[in-house]
Amino acid sequence: DGDCVLLARLRDRDWDIPGGVIDPGEKPDITAIREVWEETAARVNIIDLIGIQELELLGPKPDHHRWPYPISVQVYYRCKLLELSDFETNNESIERAFFSPEDARHVPTMVNHDLIYEEALRRVLAERDWQS
Repeated sequence: DGDCVLLARLRDRDWDIPGGVIDPGEKPDITAIREVWEETAARVNIIDLIGIQELELLGPKPDHHRWPYPISVQVYYRCKLLELSDFETNNESIERAFFSPEDARHVPTMVNHDLIYEEALRRVLAERDWQS
């Protein structure tokens, strides 16, 4: 009903927005659906595109950097939960949890994506107001 944010507790960086690298030939929206499944065992549909963020690393490539270098692009979608399957720890995720919008706002990775998060929350609230 839009009252919770689903996050994955990842092995290498704690609580985070589900996501990952696009496989060759894969479209960003399909990547988002796949990554949410892989990291949280949740089936989702995309509602809308929230934003696109381009990141450029200005220094040398860090050790163990697994994303495109020096420029990477992050695409953010708002999704609707369709099904929640049993979660099993895997090579990426050790836990999944639902956070209230206020609690999610204070998760360190959400703080680093505050404009994206606030836009998603604004759309959820606007949609709720429109439906009532």
